[in-house]
Amino acid sequence: MKALCLQGGGAKGAFQAGVLKALTQKGCRFDCVVGTSVGSINAAMYALGKVDELYDLWKELDFADVLPLERKGEGQNLTIRSIAATAIEAFRSGVDTSKIRAIIEKHVDEDALRASPIRFGLVTAKGSFTKPVLCELFIEDIPKGQLVDFIMASSALPFFKKVEIDGVRYIDGGILDNLPIRMLANAGYTDVTAVRLGGNLHYEDEEKGLKVTYIDPSESVGHTINFSNFSITHDLNLGYYDVLRLYDGLYGKKYYIKPFGKLRLRFWLWKHRRFVNKAIAYTGVKFCASFREKTAVLTAFLAEKLKCKDATLVEIWTRFVEYVATLGSLERWKVYRFTDFADAAAKKEFDLKKQSDETEDLLAIARLLKEEITNGK
Repeated sequence: MKALCLQGGGAKGAFQAGVLKALTQKGCRFDCVVGTSVGSINAAMYALGKVDELYDLWKELDFADVLPLERKGEGQNLTIRSIAATAIEAFRSGVDTSKIRAIIEKHVDEDALRASPIRFGLVTAKGSFTKPVLCELFIEDIPKGQLVDFIMASSALPFFKKVEIDGVRYIDGGILDNLPIRMLANAGYTDVTAVRLGGNLHYEDEEKGLKVTYIDPSESVGHTINFSNFSITHDLNLGYYDVLRLYDGLYGKKYYIKPFGKLRLRFWLWKHRRFVNKAIAYTGVKFCASFREKTAVLTAFLAEKLKCKDATLVEIWTRFVEYVATLGSLERWKVYRFTDFADAAAKKEFDLKKQSDETEDLLAIARLLKEEITNGK
């Protein structure tokens, strides 16, 4: 049986929303989904089949939508008074979470979740942060009418107001198990996809013969309480495109490029042989009889400057064109063909403010490529 496991991490949960959208588009199906903290909220909406709604919900979120903060006006900055009041409240009695609860109540229907073919589960903990007791709960273990209460309990971060259910205090499940793979293993699930939000949490018990596939962000996601729309938008896109890279074998470290082979790359280099000849002249190497030799020398030069000497021909040129793309801040969030990617990267205006002496040679070669593609000279 296949299951999905979602790590806790506050605002970083936006990455999971992007992941879930891409997994759904790829036709991935799961029999069960469990989560901790924000992972439990995402898990509930996934089990309800509300993947697009979840993505759109995150897409519109900002600080004032989840925390007791106010703005001066529509689209304007948060007021200093509301920020100060929230900080004082967090210190005295915990931050009010009524906005978070309202979001859950609006988007998570308990009866529908209980009837869903996808089994739902969450992790929370009883007691205090000094003496917590782990609580692993599947939907059938949660008393009727208390689903939202237990999702809030799973998401009860240390600086949030206390959560009590029937006189018992509950705290954020991440304090004991922020990636509840063991819960799934103990329930008999054998194939788990775990979406992590940073760190190296993993399942160590191999006796149950459990297969675990980890989906990790390719770069740092935001902070737990950074609900700025800028950060959330980045994490949504990162989650979505990182899954496309994983499932479609896309090339690139920062960008997303359709797979291509040496033959296509050599054809592209031959098409831009004037660039290759000028770049060879820049390197100072004079004894290159054939075009293939010139290509090999230039590739080795780039590999040294990019610090990737052990990379393949395709990997080296992909990294170089990615470097060119970063100079012009080329749009990241799309899937490119290599030739289109190289053309678009070279045609952007370069921002040279962050260049250093170490990248002087790379910049010189990038300028030659820009001259070739932009002007055809």
